[in-house]
Amino acid sequence: EQTVFFIHGNSGSHRTWYKQLNSELFNNYHLVAFDLPGCGESLIPKGIEWDYSLLSSGKVIAEAIKQLAGSKPYCLVGFSYGTSLLSETLNHSVTPVGISLLGSCVVGEGIGLDKLLVPGENISFHDDVSEEKVRQFLSEILKSGDEEEINLHTEDFFLSKPPFRSALIQS
Repeated sequence: EQTVFFIHGNSGSHRTWYKQLNSELFNNYHLVAFDLPGCGESLIPKGIEWDYSLLSSGKVIAEAIKQLAGSKPYCLVGFSYGTSLLSETLNHSVTPVGISLLGSCVVGEGIGLDKLLVPGENISFHDDVSEEKVRQFLSEILKSGDEEEINLHTEDFFLSKPPFRSALIQS
């Protein structure tokens, strides 16, 4: 009866949630893990210049949640950038019975990503990054240090379609 929607972070995909999607702890729930616009296996129609801003992506995700949930209760789970995106969905009549924000972004009025990050030092907002830098970054931030997880997240990083990362920081 109850659905849990999972929203991944910057340059991730639905695979961010592979452990949760395969966990017996969630056997009594309908689980949905989106690929955000411009990430993972999402498709952007040819000839359309997509707006990757938080506002536009929040609206798209809100419409998808409302369509899939219907009148049934649901929970939202977001990670990193996905937490900001879930917050934005609330402006579009999304009414979850619960929200879990993991590694939430601290961005608000007058304090955008441009104020929090020094350009050139973070791979998360560049479209052209070497695999070596991505693997090094992931090795430093992933607690498990598991090579399989590093490989999965490296693949996801490169599935993000340019100009997703550079457009995100500009928005």
